[in-house]
Amino acid sequence: MVLSIFLLVTFFGYKTGPEAVFKIKSDENTIIFAITPWGDARKSRKAYEPLLRYLSAETGIKFQPLVMEDYNATIDNIAEGNLDIAIMPPVSFIKAKTLMPGIQYISTIKREESGKIFTTYKGYLVVLKKKYPGWTFDDFLKDSKNYKIAFVTKVSSSGWAYPMAMMKKRGLNPYEIFNEVLILDNHPSVTDAIENGTADIGATWEYNFEQAVKKHGDIFSIIYTTPDIPGLAWVASKKTDPKLIERIRQLQLQIDANAELKERLLKETPDKGWAVLNESFYNDVKEVLKYAGDFQ
Repeated sequence: MVLSIFLLVTFFGYKTGPEAVFKIKSDENTIIFAITPWGDARKSRKAYEPLLRYLSAETGIKFQPLVMEDYNATIDNIAEGNLDIAIMPPVSFIKAKTLMPGIQYISTIKREESGKIFTTYKGYLVVLKKKYPGWTFDDFLKDSKNYKIAFVTKVSSSGWAYPMAMMKKRGLNPYEIFNEVLILDNHPSVTDAIENGTADIGATWEYNFEQAVKKHGDIFSIIYTTPDIPGLAWVASKKTDPKLIERIRQLQLQIDANAELKERLLKETPDKGWAVLNESFYNDVKEVLKYAGDFQ
């Protein structure tokens, strides 16, 4: 049995080169597994430890987690092959695939909502409930220069691309109509900014909304919900062995079919299993980027 050696490694806001990655890649029997910043770095790393230990034991390959605190660093490094496997939101996946068509799709993460399982998720624009009771997004447009809006980094799907595309389709440029546009490091930073009054409106995804309610209480209201967003993807660099990719898919589907095992391995993650879909499932993301890209 091969067990991973788990280190907390984070990359902050810059493009990490191969020299940084290879310092933690002890040998060719190690897979560098990147996790994009859906939340607190330590919690993210800890959440995936049981699953990566299981994959290590079943494949004989060491899975070394690497918590990426910058979406662009993930995109660049999976495209260049410095990372072996990464969990990526759909916009990041499409951008990486554009940079390097040889990137290999593995699977799509499932989410749960109201007791039902989906291969999609939703993004929200949220506000402080007591400050703006019963408001809609259109209410903020009446005197928009009075308000600040917060987004996640510009390659986040729910935290940037989808709400931006909605505004573009309506002929709205948030940089022109709002008092200030804030670009924050991650989703928890957005909901924290709403809670402490730094921002009036914030863009985030459903899982972070759930976590923010646990953290701050029932203080938020949703003023806009995105269309369904294709689920986060497991992807591999062009250098990753296709045989290993197929083995990972097999293990994912086996875990998915075993309720007890799935609960044990995914309990602390946002994930509820996987589905292996056609890559065309992500085609709608390209259309969204045509709009959102205009504001970058």
